[in-house]
Amino acid sequence: MSNICDCILALIGSALTGKACEVPHDTDWVSVFKASYQHKILPMVYYGIINSSLEFDAKEMFLDNTLISAYNQQVQLVAYEEISKKFAKNSIDHIPLKGAVVKDLYPKSEMRVMGDIDILVKEDSYDSACTVMEKLGYTKGDVTENVTAYIKKPNLCFEIHKHLVSNEDTDYSDYLYGVWDRALATDKEHIYKLSNEDLFIYIFLHLTKHYKLGGIGFRQLVDIHIIRTKINGLNIDYIKKNFAELGVLKFFENIIYMLDVWFENAPNNKISEFLTKQIYTSGAYGSVKRGDAAIALKNIINNGSSNNSFKKVISIAFLPLKNMKDVFPILNKMPFLLPVMWAVRWFKILIFKPNNIKRQKQRIENSTNKEVEKYINELNYVGLDVKIKN
Repeated sequence: MSNICDCILALIGSALTGKACEVPHDTDWVSVFKASYQHKILPMVYYGIINSSLEFDAKEMFLDNTLISAYNQQVQLVAYEEISKKFAKNSIDHIPLKGAVVKDLYPKSEMRVMGDIDILVKEDSYDSACTVMEKLGYTKGDVTENVTAYIKKPNLCFEIHKHLVSNEDTDYSDYLYGVWDRALATDKEHIYKLSNEDLFIYIFLHLTKHYKLGGIGFRQLVDIHIIRTKINGLNIDYIKKNFAELGVLKFFENIIYMLDVWFENAPNNKISEFLTKQIYTSGAYGSVKRGDAAIALKNIINNGSSNNSFKKVISIAFLPLKNMKDVFPILNKMPFLLPVMWAVRWFKILIFKPNNIKRQKQRIENSTNKEVEKYINELNYVGLDVKIKN
């Protein structure tokens, strides 16, 4: 494994435990900084540096980024409090998700960087929640069937969820669609929380989904480690039972063992070594090449296998309606405009984003049967069985 990867994991461990760690005296700190930035874990790494009393020329870069991250988090949390109060005033039940919850389990909350804040509302309150966001001065960003992003410059982003997963995530939807039935009331009116088990299950399934779609970074894995080790009384038997039913138990066991290798001195094995390499090289959101293979695999699973390269070109050039709705929300109301929007999409690409043509060519190359077969084998190897229609 890369010396940079080993160094980062040692520093994360130091941040979480408060114990000093050792790193090689000739560590390439600029590379550590770049990799930590890509994985959205710079504050965590910085606290590991402080705990270990390390001194080097580039140390100020880590400090500056950590201060910026801490400031941004405070701005995010103040904005969340405002939104939460407005939701309560409008009788909108809601649940904060992911980083907004897990950050409080870290030794210092600013260790957990949040790119955005996710909030779950009930489906019948979704439109009302969106109206509140617009009245608070947020601009609508990306829209999918399940989530609407709201943005306020310079750096606020909230995602309002009507469900924890989309209708396409049939492997997990039955369980996650029922979270409101198991949600727990808090001491604040109209604010609920997931049970500890549902929090763990949701974050792990979200991690699993992104791993299958191209990769995940260190941040998501540390969340799993933090929940598992910091929440007393977590019902692991209940969690494993549900993971078995959802078909991810073997993957879960491999991930947990890898975390024990990272932070509990367990001996490395081939699968944990493979997973660590995949995670390190993915950055926070996965690699482009693996993402392209994942999209091609998803199309094969849904539509059956095909060796026809022409079909691949057509499928990329003329995205299906459900994908085009994400790009052009008007299609939600007027789907008959699909051919027009295909033309608009390609006009924009040709005029404003000519480099996208090169990207589409690369995407086709990354979606060959050879690349997809390699990707399937990699998923199966770590415990994620893939079934393809014949």
